[in-house]
Amino acid sequence: MDIDLVYTYVNSSDEEWLAERNQFAMDHNNQACRFRDNNELKYSLRSVERYAPWIRTVHIVLDGRVPDWLDTSNSKLHILKSCEILPEEALPCYNSNVIESCIDQIPGLSDIFLYACDDMFLGSHVKKDFFVSDGKPLIRMRKKQIIPQDERYYSKVLYNSQQMIAKRFGVQYNLIPLHCIDVFSKDGIRKCREEFAEEFRAALKNHIRMDTDIQKVIFHYFMIAKDMCVLKPYEDKAFFDKLKELIFPNKYLDFKYYNLDHFFNSKGGLISFFRNPKLVCINDSEKTTERDLRLYRILMEIKFPCKSSFER
Repeated sequence: MDIDLVYTYVNSSDEEWLAERNQFAMDHNNQACRFRDNNELKYSLRSVERYAPWIRTVHIVLDGRVPDWLDTSNSKLHILKSCEILPEEALPCYNSNVIESCIDQIPGLSDIFLYACDDMFLGSHVKKDFFVSDGKPLIRMRKKQIIPQDERYYSKVLYNSQQMIAKRFGVQYNLIPLHCIDVFSKDGIRKCREEFAEEFRAALKNHIRMDTDIQKVIFHYFMIAKDMCVLKPYEDKAFFDKLKELIFPNKYLDFKYYNLDHFFNSKGGLISFFRNPKLVCINDSEKTTERDLRLYRILMEIKFPCKSSFER
């Protein structure tokens, strides 16, 4: 079975793109951390080549210029602009939720594919069966009740997606994404978009992030409801579960999510990082300091010291 990997990437060093975006989208999501480039994509690609060489093609849906270090001649690499997969009414688009709702439109994309933001990477070797079970996407989600909060855009759009499914199918999934590399099927995305055609059509007009956005988690909810995937839910870990992760990381340490602004102040975070979780996300934030960024680059060079074939 062929499996591809899709990234969405914004080149924050492209001043022309930033000027266009800022002129169009002077909204509440202009924090520098949303677009700051810490070479995350470079290190993520190093992790993919090292730990998942079986990935067929890496598709990068790009806004702005191609990064200078990227070797566009690599035969495993497919680069395209977000405008190439979006309908005309969505343009110009500075809303990742809208772009993610159309990623199945990438030409030549495998039927089952992985999706990542550039701050997500692999921490140890994974096989295809980590993402696919019985020919279906193996979806990992965390059990948690979604409570929309006035100040939190993310919880609102998760809630939007959850309630769309609940109203249509009469089932409410108290599940949230792990915020690590996800797996989808093109068929699942397309059928979900057809089921909620009117809602997606309206959301396409959200050129910047809006509280009415539809988050990509809806595709997972839909696939669960239609038995188009295999669900692996995770609960908040008790002491014994954490102990198993510590002693047997190869078997139990599937994923870790860290906030960069306090990652280097947490001994537990560094210890778990070097236990090599299979899926990792180190998330930048508005509280990230220059010290955090400097230590992040040092850490990534320690973890992934060798250039990948995706680099010049």
